[in-house]
Amino acid sequence: MQEQWIRGFALLGFCLALDSMCTLAAVAQSKSLNAVFTTAPIKVDGYAESAWNKAPAANIAICMNAELTVQLSDCKVSGTVQALWNGPLLYLLISVTDPEVSTSAAEDSKRSGVEIYVDQYDDKFPKFEEDDGFIIIGADGRQTGNRTNAGLMYYPAVWSSHLKSYAAAPRLDANGNKIGYTVEVSWAIGDLPLKNGTELGMEFAINALSSDAGHAHDQLYWRSGNNKGINDNTMWGDVVLTGYDSSLPMPLNMFVLEENIRKASPSSSSAAGLVRGIWTDESRVDRALAAAKNALDRAKTQAEIDAADLSLDAALRGLHRSGKYPDPYDLPAVNYLPDPFTFLNGKRVHSAADWQKRRAEIKDLAQYYEFGTVPAPPQSLTAESAPGPAGALQYKTITVTVKDHGTTAFFKPILYLPTTGQLPYPVIVEEDFAASPKFSPPEQGVSPGRLCGSQHSHVG
Repeated sequence: MQEQWIRGFALLGFCLALDSMCTLAAVAQSKSLNAVFTTAPIKVDGYAESAWNKAPAANIAICMNAELTVQLSDCKVSGTVQALWNGPLLYLLISVTDPEVSTSAAEDSKRSGVEIYVDQYDDKFPKFEEDDGFIIIGADGRQTGNRTNAGLMYYPAVWSSHLKSYAAAPRLDANGNKIGYTVEVSWAIGDLPLKNGTELGMEFAINALSSDAGHAHDQLYWRSGNNKGINDNTMWGDVVLTGYDSSLPMPLNMFVLEENIRKASPSSSSAAGLVRGIWTDESRVDRALAAAKNALDRAKTQAEIDAADLSLDAALRGLHRSGKYPDPYDLPAVNYLPDPFTFLNGKRVHSAADWQKRRAEIKDLAQYYEFGTVPAPPQSLTAESAPGPAGALQYKTITVTVKDHGTTAFFKPILYLPTTGQLPYPVIVEEDFAASPKFSPPEQGVSPGRLCGSQHSHVG
């Protein structure tokens, strides 16, 4: 740490000597935060127990303007973050000093609060992956900022299984005056090696708001003011598990077993799970699932938990689809482009009539293995065109509305119109692939079908 400060002051002196626009974000910003092992119970209520006294605090001190383009030197807000762990749970405590806390705005990004970014497996890959995620917890304890991955409920975001509890509470001075707030979080780490040296990629941010302006007048970051959110985690820091002595008791780690129980349980409209009725034999899963639930209730040792988990995992992996085509795991490995003129049964196409049959088979295989069966025409399909905003790039938004079986949904492709040249023109269609319920209002600040900005363009 002393060496980091020396390098930091050397950099500061060099910047001042050159009178340059050096960013001080690099000065004395530690790359890692030690999470200290604790056997003391932690109640997640926003108030720090005595166990937090042994957890080192890291400053969240890189103060940026709202656009993240300029580092500020006159920030009135400050904060620290601490970390503890006791086995399968990581605890975070973020303490914020803020003379002006505002939580009245409708949009979560316009309220006082903290943002927690997580790269669960710490691979520091500069592209969104399914182990990346973030949450926002307001100074009033509201937890938001959640997005399902790619807007798909069956592709859950990392927070949905790892965020276990959270709370916020006001910070008071000796006279009982509010000087800020604290945010406390418990985060599941049972899918990681529970030992000293294990790392999670993380970044912490504080939204410091102005009730007059109604927007973030600055944001504070722990590691980098150049934060790009979950689209690039390479500048995030690491939370490192430390302080565990094998003589200390560690709670049973049931996280992976609980996840496999969730996967093996029959699916419902409200929770993801195993779709039933499509497998050649489900009895092995049923037996392993019953044993796993029993272990969850009665197990006294980690060995019992691990044995139940391995048995359930093997049962899930042993499932084979029933249907007119083989289970995907029973198909042979193909390390080259398949021959389109060979049927699935190995016979070759020898005539135009054969090709029509093979063409139909290819379409059927694509639907069976990849896209799902094309449904029958809907009850109603309409399209309504609306011009884009005046002065903008010339385009029209086409609202396509589908009604079927008592449900209405819509999506909005965009048709860009050329302003020069001659006919014929190429057609560029921008699509949002997540259809939205017609009469359900979108989340505050998020356009329908754009929960994750997943958009594609096609040229025809």
